[in-house]
Amino acid sequence: MLTSERIADDLQAFEKSGGAIEVLGITQVLKKLGGTEAVSDAPTAAPVRPGAGSRKSR
Repeated sequence: MLTSERIADDLQAFEKSGGAIEVLGITQVLKKLGGTEAVSDAPTAAPVRPGAGSRKSR
């Protein structure tokens, strides 16, 4: 079982080794559910068209 201390240690080790965590904005689903007033200043991600980056080589 993971504890908050273990998770914090793992995140610190990840960032120390050069890893970066990208914080994404509020999704359309969360906006529809409401309760996003506290994080309305968060940037939103650009929409991705379906199938982007999933081209199969032939």
